[in-house]
Amino acid sequence: MAALNPTAKIVEASFGELEPKTLFGGEERHLRAVPSAGAEHPEHHGVQAHSLVFEEQLDWIAFGVWLTMLLASRGGDVLRVKGLLDVGGPGPLLLNGVQHVVHPPQHLDAWPDDDHRSRIVFIGRGLERRALEDSLAAFMRAARA
Repeated sequence: MAALNPTAKIVEASFGELEPKTLFGGEERHLRAVPSAGAEHPEHHGVQAHSLVFEEQLDWIAFGVWLTMLLASRGGDVLRVKGLLDVGGPGPLLLNGVQHVVHPPQHLDAWPDDDHRSRIVFIGRGLERRALEDSLAAFMRAARA
């Protein structure tokens, strides 16, 4: 991690047991610091991190289907996915996945900060930020139709 982002705070967690604020509160500057093409280190063989932020509320069912399809087709390339999603509740939906395995999402009672936009981080190989954004946007448009 230090090679990918020397300023990132490293936190130890057992089985993903962390407060959402530890992951997202005050640390978003590191997520947004990722260049649009993704951050890559030569020793990591094409592994990149992409942070996506969505202004509008996400349809959780449509998003879940899109994510399932992404993981079914590219799960070996998606090393991690984490996010706080605005799905219309008083707090966000906490999303945490490793490759093909997505842990049961948790509905949080409140947002950890004043930013209520959906924020998703993908870490993987050969993933393109623009392709992720475009495919999700197209899927959401189709789901609304």
